[in-house]
This record gives sequence, C-alpha cells and structure tokens, in this order.
Amino acid sequence: MDANEIKEISSVLRTLWQTYTPDLLLDTRRVNALLMDYLPQYAKERRLIVSVLREGIASDLLAVRDADSEARQRTLNRWVHRLSGDLWITESASRFAVETLADSLGVPAETANAGPQPSAELIKGSFTGQMDPDGAFLQAYEGLGYKALACAELTELTLPDTIRRIRPRAFLNCRRLSRVVLPAQLEAIGREAFRGCWSLSELSVSGNTGFSAAGGMLVDRSRNALLRAVRRPAGQIPHRVETICSYAFDRSEIRELQLPQQRQTIEPAAFFLCQALERVEIDRANPVFSSLDGVLHSRDRRTLLYYPAGRTDAGYILEETVTAIADSAFEGAFLLQTVTMTDTLQKIGRRAFRDCRRLQSVILPCSVETIGERAFQGCTGLKSVMLSRGIRDIGDCAFQDCGDIRTLSIPRNVERIGHAAFAGCRQLQRIILQDRIRLIGDGAFWGCPADFEIAVKGNPYVETYCQAHGIRCVPLS
Repeated sequence: MDANEIKEISSVLRTLWQTYTPDLLLDTRRVNALLMDYLPQYAKERRLIVSVLREGIASDLLAVRDADSEARQRTLNRWVHRLSGDLWITESASRFAVETLADSLGVPAETANAGPQPSAELIKGSFTGQMDPDGAFLQAYEGLGYKALACAELTELTLPDTIRRIRPRAFLNCRRLSRVVLPAQLEAIGREAFRGCWSLSELSVSGNTGFSAAGGMLVDRSRNALLRAVRRPAGQIPHRVETICSYAFDRSEIRELQLPQQRQTIEPAAFFLCQALERVEIDRANPVFSSLDGVLHSRDRRTLLYYPAGRTDAGYILEETVTAIADSAFEGAFLLQTVTMTDTLQKIGRRAFRDCRRLQSVILPCSVETIGERAFQGCTGLKSVMLSRGIRDIGDCAFQDCGDIRTLSIPRNVERIGHAAFAGCRQLQRIILQDRIRLIGDGAFWGCPADFEIAVKGNPYVETYCQAHGIRCVPLS
C-alpha cells in the first residue's frame, strides 16, 4: 500500500472521529459499517483496522497524544509487536494499522518502528515442495512464521533443533499431519498453532523446560496453559493447567472431560467440533465454573459457557439463572433441535448456535437485547424465528445461510442490522422492518431470492437502501 492510499484511509478515519462522538472508537461494529460506506475499495484494510480497534489501542494512543516523542515511540512500538503476536498478522500489516490509526488520532507516527525482524523465519507461501519427515529443509530457519506451513501435505514432522519459535497458526489445516516432535530448544508457540490438524495423534517434546506433552496434551508450563490435545488423548487434563486455549480440543474424539479444581480460564472454541463429547464435569470446589448435568456454566450460573456438541438430547431448557449465552456455547451441536430460553436471558454471544444444523425454531424472550455476530450462522434447518421486542442490534452474519427461513418480522426497537446478517437465506421471501432502523450493513441480504422484498413504513433510509441495492421495497400503510 502506497503513501497516498494510507493518507486516504487516515483522512477518512479522522473525519469519522471528528463527526461522531468519541464513543465511536469503542463501537467497532459501527466503525466497520461506516468504513464499508466510506471506503468500499479497501475491504482488507477495513477488517484490519476494525480488528486492531477491538484490541483496545485507541485509549493508549489518546493517552500519549500530548506525550513526548520517546513515550509515543514506546507505545507505538509496543502495539506493533503485540498485534503481530495476538492477531497473527505480519509486522508490516501491524505497523500499517498502528501508524494509520495514530495519524488519524493526531499522534505523530513517524517513530513507529517495529524493530529488528526475526532472523531466518519461514514465511507464509515460501514452502511449496515436499518436506522430509526429519525436517531437514527447516534447518536453515529459527522460526516458523504465521501460517508458514498452512495446508501443507505433511503426515509427520520432527522439527530440527534450530527452530526456536512457532508463530500463530503455523500449521493451520494440515489435515493429514498425525505426528509432531518438538525440539528441546523451542521457546515459543503461538496461538492456535495446530488448529485444523484433524489427524494429530502424537505430540512429543523432551528436554524442554517451557513445554511438556504428556498424555497427548501439549502444555505451556510458563502459563500453565493447555495449547493442544491430540485426537484421542490418553489421560485427563493435568492438574497444573489453569487455561484451556482456543481450539485446544479441535475435533477431538474425547467423550467426557473432568476439569480439575484449578481451572481458571476456558477460551472460546476450546472444544471446537468435539462431536463425541457428551459431558463436561468439574470439581465442585472450582471457584470459576460449575457443571449442570454435564453442561458448563459460570460459577454463579449466570452464563452458559459450553453445551457439549455430542449430547444426544433433541431439546435443551436453559436454567432460569442464565442471563448470557457465551461465544460458541452451542456451536456444532449437531443433534440439537430446540432450545427453550427463559425471560432472564439478555445476551446471545458470537457464534453461539453456529452450525446447529438441526435447530428448527428459535423464540427469543423479550429480555434478549443482543444477537452476536454469526450467532445462528449455518443453522440450515432453521425454519421459524421469533425475535425479541427488546433487541436493538442484529450482529454481522447473524442468520447467514439459514436457508429455510421464509418470512421474518424485525421488532421495532432494532436500530442496526449487521453486515451479511441474512446473506444466503435462499428461501427468504419477505422481511418487515420498522421505522427505527438506522443502519443496514453491506450485503445484509446477499443471496436472497430475486423476488425478495422488504416491507417498511415511514423509513426513508430503508427505502434508499433498497433502491441502491436493487431490492423491492413495499410501503406499509
């Protein structure tokens, strides 16, 4: 990206900050929607900027706006390094995002220097050939970069002693990879390094003070974090583990999990598509979590954290104490047909019911205020949806690819319909919108039938949206 393009994006961002209240910096969904309208030609850059804002960079940048150059430099460099690790992006992309946001907020960014590049790191796309199981090809490298070996046709691999770092998602979707031997000198393993490695059956490391791999479970000793379990782990989770990381049990065939007393953190999607898992039990003395009939809740039972995807029940009734369904809580529950929600429920998290393909109907109580991004995406059997009168926001891709929904009425309090919220709803014939709608995201109705129509009363914005997107608009009397 050249300097003129960076200047254009920065200028638009500066205009947004000046036009709207400072709260806009905290409302990343609104920023995303506005940038779709203002900068449609920069889709990748928009997604990057929004992701970085979600990490909380704005408050730090504002705090050093009037600071001396040394303080600004430390903050900018710290964010460049942090984003490279946390968001699994290259340092050049991280630097672009930091400098662009800093400039738009009036923070001089010419000192943002990412520092020295890692020496001899295998980068994404540079490996295209066949690799010997002994990893001889990698002896020239000290690290595996972000997605360095993603989708590689590997079946087994012994990493050489030269490898010190494995960046996030380095082995993403190496679906044939079954055996990995890690070197004693390994110092760091990034987030979701082995995500999508469906066939992983053996992980081993010896003589390493930072990592262990007993019973088929790779543990970061410095953080007491379980990074990855093989397809069929031989034992229970080690007692010292306090954190179960995202995708740690990605497609594992484990049937029951017993979580020990020390468990403090379970990240979203930790049990992604564990379709054999029927129960999660936890020590009653655990101060953070509780288990109700094998379904994981917070200790106070106000948040449903995880519904095991392998449960054979056709229906489930939420506890009356539950006020929130966590991100990915029911994701991939392939046998679930109905969920009964109580009037204490207020929030449905991101990807909460994603790919619950047998889910047939949803009735949201009036207490529900938020439907998270991708909450019901891929619920291909969903035929009937009754939305809550209390809902104000329908998240991005919330009902994407729900191909059996035919008609839908959006409650009066809804002000925003997210990007691609109903995209791919191939049977959707009619949707009724109300006069409070203020924002409809880009592509909200992509892939809907050619005769699809929006019925609305007294909302010029919706009428203009329909005209711009070639959608039939029917006025309600």
